[in-house]
Amino acid sequence: WNKGKRKDDRKLVLFSSRDGIVYKGKMIFMTEEQSLPVILDYESKKIRYICQLERLKKMAPIDLEIGYKHFGYFLEMSGEHVIECNLETFKFQYFPIDCHQTEDNNFALVTAEKDQILIFTREQGKLVIFEPETKERREVAYPAEMADICFTCGCCCNHQIFLIPKSGDRILSYLPDTETYKIYHLDVFIENSIHAIMAEAGIYIVSTDGVIYEFNINEQKIQQLALVKEQLKSDTVSRILPVNRKLLMLPGRGQHFYQFDLEEKIITELTVLPQDIHFDEKRKLWSKFYGYCEDSTYYYLANRVSNYYLRINKNTGEFLWTLRLSRLPDEKSYVVRDIRAFLQTIQKEAPYQIGKSYFEPLRFEEFDRPSQDLLMFLRGFLTTKDDSLIFQNAGRHIAFPASLLEEGVTRLMEL
Repeated sequence: WNKGKRKDDRKLVLFSSRDGIVYKGKMIFMTEEQSLPVILDYESKKIRYICQLERLKKMAPIDLEIGYKHFGYFLEMSGEHVIECNLETFKFQYFPIDCHQTEDNNFALVTAEKDQILIFTREQGKLVIFEPETKERREVAYPAEMADICFTCGCCCNHQIFLIPKSGDRILSYLPDTETYKIYHLDVFIENSIHAIMAEAGIYIVSTDGVIYEFNINEQKIQQLALVKEQLKSDTVSRILPVNRKLLMLPGRGQHFYQFDLEEKIITELTVLPQDIHFDEKRKLWSKFYGYCEDSTYYYLANRVSNYYLRINKNTGEFLWTLRLSRLPDEKSYVVRDIRAFLQTIQKEAPYQIGKSYFEPLRFEEFDRPSQDLLMFLRGFLTTKDDSLIFQNAGRHIAFPASLLEEGVTRLMEL
């Protein structure tokens, strides 16, 4: 079979993830929908799966991710487990964390401090502490007056963790050294917060509708710095990143990037998208940027909806776009050993195993037109009452009925 490269095809298979971990200059993540581990090497410009599915206990959607030493910790979207992955051996272990409330949106923040993985829940009124050394978990309840607040984001600043409400006039901070909380009462009401990040004197907060706030920790004051509501119209903002005395605002819905100059107080729209960038139409309402990881030089943005990965240089503000390039193995043909299972995998848009340790997510629209025509033709045989007469030798061979032999051979010849 030939998984096509149509001339006009930019719809590369999405290695979609909400978050990522940077490790030894590479980005490692687990796919959002099926928790398949992936490694992206920016130097060789290769992306591939990094272990066999048999080594995974189950396939569950993944939300937030955090790195600690040579381990990665991946939170199931459902809040049921944290998956610990040794980033050297890619051995996986599953541990219950009891953060399930809804099927999604269970977490405000995950971070690593004081040799602990700190998992802050969104609406459950508790912090879950996971101890990597002992594999034990315990809970620290939020203060009673903050227990019913919905927290959408947070960040770490000077060994304190700050939780930002979706809407409200109080910020909650947690001090890992003493395992105590502190509440900051604000004179400005925050609305629709989506992201917070540490700054020199405190924290920058951005809302989905493009309002930027600055919270000065020492003075315990918050002020509104800028807003891009008029420019956004029906679009949204997803992330804010400080770069060289400027704040970059990344799009949620929409495709516009904005820059706020902290010294000149000017908002500028940036033209930074590659000309051949493609956004998946099926995910047009998804936030284009969600999670990210960073090292001393770059912000690495997780990719959910496009054919490019983005890095941003922290010092220069340069946007570095990496095309989702070769899939590994690349430029090869493969023998389908079970045609029936292959067709069923395409219907489910599930990963298909190629070789010993490589899995390719299969989607019908990724095939070229002659291959699609053949697949549609073969798919009709799946509804046959006894398809073992069609898919023979455990599905390795196909025997066309005499009445359809000519059509079947014609479609094969068109590949």
